[in-house]
Amino acid sequence: MEIDQVNRRGLDPTGGYALEIGISFFDRALGSDFNYQVFELGMRYYWSFCEDHILMVRLKGSIGHDDVPFVYDLGDMNYVRGLSLDEREGTERWGATLEYRFPLYRDLNFEMLGLVKDVRGFIFFDVGACTTDVIGRFSDWNDVDVVYSIGVGIRLDYHFLQHFALPLILQIGKRLDEDASPIFYATVSRKF
Repeated sequence: MEIDQVNRRGLDPTGGYALEIGISFFDRALGSDFNYQVFELGMRYYWSFCEDHILMVRLKGSIGHDDVPFVYDLGDMNYVRGLSLDEREGTERWGATLEYRFPLYRDLNFEMLGLVKDVRGFIFFDVGACTTDVIGRFSDWNDVDVVYSIGVGIRLDYHFLQHFALPLILQIGKRLDEDASPIFYATVSRKF
């Protein structure tokens, strides 16, 4: 289930909020190969200030119960950017993001096999944890292995052909808690 009350300018969110709740049940009695449940919760809030400057706060969590036949990666681009895949895994994970977006060019209309309309820069701070018992470990905060990262990026509203728009996102993230190399991401996403 999703509630989307996000305002947009072009392809980018400029204000409002979105909530997502997902519950999945897999049971052998219903023909599944496994017995397990997955619960997912996500929240995004966009606050616009100073003429098209946006502060985005995002909270996400995923919990797998019983005999989950997989593990989540905390290094997923939607959780902690700058963390390698498979570095932190578990059946439960949570992540939070604080991201500041600012306009670089508005209504650019730069032709390059289509039109680049708006260009936004952003900086972000991500934090998260992933294990097989995230919730239980919060009874003693010292037992929670929290990972932090920072990064920068650019968002392009690219209009390929006349009515086909792509939000291109180029970003680089770096872990703060270890001396690891930064990780570069190139994606197409309307969600964030």
